[in-house]
Amino acid sequence: MIHRSILIAGALFASSAAANNLQSLKDEIRSVATFYATQSDEYLEDARLELEPLIEEISEYNDKTLATDQLPSVVGAWKEIWSNEREPSPFFLKIDRSQVYQVITDQGYFYNFSDVKTPLGTTTGVLRGTYEQDKGLALAIEFTDVKLGFGGLKADKNLLSFASDIENGRGSVFDPPGSERTPNGPVGIRGYLENVYVDDDLRIAIERDLGRQVRAIFVLERVQTVQK
Repeated sequence: MIHRSILIAGALFASSAAANNLQSLKDEIRSVATFYATQSDEYLEDARLELEPLIEEISEYNDKTLATDQLPSVVGAWKEIWSNEREPSPFFLKIDRSQVYQVITDQGYFYNFSDVKTPLGTTTGVLRGTYEQDKGLALAIEFTDVKLGFGGLKADKNLLSFASDIENGRGSVFDPPGSERTPNGPVGIRGYLENVYVDDDLRIAIERDLGRQVRAIFVLERVQTVQK
């Protein structure tokens, strides 16, 4: 009985230590991502080099091996904390990186929303994509449509409802000027998205094979509404 008690106590201690280490990793990743989110694009590489070892370490806490098993945790609305992703877009459209959101549905499609600054004011950027199960944790994705909405994203707007409205033709959106297809726009771009870590409030994803020299990293936090 004494030996069994010692083993139980040791297991509880190890579990507690692992939980504390995980929380410390999450806090550090959030801190680094939040800091670099306020910096100019010339520091994207510095951020990537600082985050990659932390991401590799936290990925070891991911207990899922298939994207289909992981999907229930991934579905929902997310706000980007930091990313080094920069999709092609017309020179007169500039995405406000502090207002980038993603809604992932359980129906094989997703939406990226953002505030987009134009010469005539701020609009809402709407990028639709599809996904399907690939190998392991990877989802094969393709961007299928891009739209703009009048005005920027409204504070406290429900993101899941917004995505549903647009998907069902109820959103007030229009085609952007210029070409929306690759290489001048994102439509038609294909690749793979791997969620290397996800829980109730933090998600870390990596895009692969999208023709980039450096893989795109996304650090996101779970939300329900637009945060302004």
